[in-house]
Amino acid sequence: MGLTLRDVLVLGTDFLKKKSVATPRLDCELMFAHALGMKRLDLYVRYDMPMEEKDLVPLRKVLARRAAGEPVAYIVGHKAFYGMDLEVGPGVLVPRPETEVMVDEVLDFFAGRPGLNRMLDLCAGSGAIGLAVAVNNKDVSVTAVEIDDHALAFCRKNVSTLGIRERFECLKGDLYEALTPDNTYDVIVSNPPYVRSGDWESLPPEVKAEPKQALLGGPDGLDVIRRIVTGAGRHLNPGGMVCIEIGDQGQADALQEMLRVQDFRDTRLLFDLARRPRAVTGIR
Repeated sequence: MGLTLRDVLVLGTDFLKKKSVATPRLDCELMFAHALGMKRLDLYVRYDMPMEEKDLVPLRKVLARRAAGEPVAYIVGHKAFYGMDLEVGPGVLVPRPETEVMVDEVLDFFAGRPGLNRMLDLCAGSGAIGLAVAVNNKDVSVTAVEIDDHALAFCRKNVSTLGIRERFECLKGDLYEALTPDNTYDVIVSNPPYVRSGDWESLPPEVKAEPKQALLGGPDGLDVIRRIVTGAGRHLNPGGMVCIEIGDQGQADALQEMLRVQDFRDTRLLFDLARRPRAVTGIR
């Protein structure tokens, strides 16, 4: 008797376990559904489906790519974030659920201040943060700035797919250099590079497969963050908020001090669902 879909899911999961993949079953389900042209739920509905050799070929290919350290999001070409399905691929940072706490914070900020409606997303990547805010608050207009051409292309695709081009512009540039002096905003948000240079080698293979310039933030991980904070005063309206992602408590403490030096008040540390320090906010 030949293999069923249930059998290949078990075999694929065991294979990825041996390769020390952190979430082998989930990864198999996502990749196999993509390779077979199914929804993930279909895998369970069709558990006993016989598998022919032609069906196994694409499954072996995706397993080999995952075992080599390629992120699942690159293999399947998309990633879920804040209820959206964003197109991603090599050359763009993969959106992570931990970042969603920043979206919650920004949406709460706008909801409590009806007259404010302009947001700047620096180091925008695929556009995840800005897109989530714009989709969930139809009064907000977003300017996304990204220096990398590949990432910017994904951002523009996602804007088009979500149908919000009239409220979302994508600019190429190095942080504030993409703006004119009269461009001002009510919120500046960023998930910048913040990995310390010395931590690079210890990162998981799938993280190191992502663009290095979107991850590395210098010896203390704060090189880009310093530039964001020092330039924020020129482009943030009085009473506006900055919200910047960080990697750990040490970076959070340093960022809060930077903001205070730049005359920001009410600085606050946000935690993700795992209760890890995730972002810092401040009011101009």
